[in-house]
Amino acid sequence: MNTPLVFLLGGYGGAGQPIAHLLLEHTDSQLVIAGRNTDRAAGFADQLNREFPGGRVSARAVDAADPIALQNALSGVGLLLVCAPLTLLAEQIARSALAAGVDYLDIYYPQRVVPVMQALAPEIEASGRCFIYQAGFHPGLLAALVRRIAPRFERLDSVRIGLAMNETHIGSADSAREIVEGIADYEAFVFEKERWKNAGTADMQTLDFGPGFGRRACFPLWFEELRNLPKQFGIKQLGTYVAGFNWFVDYLVTPLGMLLFWLKKGLGLSLLTRLMLWGAKRFSKPPYGVQMLLLAEGEQDGRPKTLRLSLRHSDAYYFTAAATLVCLLQYLDGSIRRPGLHMMGWVIDPERGLNDLEKLGIHVEMP
Repeated sequence: MNTPLVFLLGGYGGAGQPIAHLLLEHTDSQLVIAGRNTDRAAGFADQLNREFPGGRVSARAVDAADPIALQNALSGVGLLLVCAPLTLLAEQIARSALAAGVDYLDIYYPQRVVPVMQALAPEIEASGRCFIYQAGFHPGLLAALVRRIAPRFERLDSVRIGLAMNETHIGSADSAREIVEGIADYEAFVFEKERWKNAGTADMQTLDFGPGFGRRACFPLWFEELRNLPKQFGIKQLGTYVAGFNWFVDYLVTPLGMLLFWLKKGLGLSLLTRLMLWGAKRFSKPPYGVQMLLLAEGEQDGRPKTLRLSLRHSDAYYFTAAATLVCLLQYLDGSIRRPGLHMMGWVIDPERGLNDLEKLGIHVEMP
């Protein structure tokens, strides 16, 4: 297949920059760095062209809040890649891609975007475009990891997926705001006794992430890509669990956010965002980075079996970019480029994905 022109909306941001670097390093793609800040887009495009000769990068100024401007900016583009935390504009951006007749991929992690995209599924299917959403490592890799290890079991009884992240820089104010909104508007489910049930503090798990992060208390967390895994693989217990950032964020910002949002949704958001940014920078201690841990229990050849799969990297933004590239490589070679709406965790080849992550420098441990 022909390599499409890739339009990185928010391409000069924390996730967009490493995604752009990896695309130029590992593919022959031509890129457009786009966003509201003309100088930042042009400056980063120039930097990339100096680093990767061939003039494969250009810049376009566009405000995602203006659907007509975005649609016009997508002229000649093959794939719109949303790298910025623009969840409030998710439907508008997706519709601009449909109107422009381009494929689409986003790295949003808030789950409130899922019903927005699913409502567009019939239009996406009818358009013949390929839309991939919930990409990155969380979400994006969760279902893929379960799909990867499931064939190693005749019976898969329990799967727990843990996430631990420790960063002094958690991105822009927009990124921090999305984290605060997700924490304060907390919702979680775990699967047990043949159903998904609401989860709370009683469902917390203490997971041993090994050297570095060690044993951490983890809160249950919900990702829509998990929903069909129990039915697909006969899993009896399933959940995703996330460790906190540090004492300041976990025991001050988080409960304060929950209280304020309980009083009124969005109350104190600006203050909470500033506290989140300051608290992560001030109180996070080494080791820095991110780790995913999958613990599975079941049976193989008539005997009990356990499996531990671990992925880690010292930079959360690079981890996001590498996981996104794993998906893009399969899209660009046509393996998963088919009409319709697809979650990354369900559409990628998980074995190839893990192999590619290792090649990209993600530390992967699996027996």
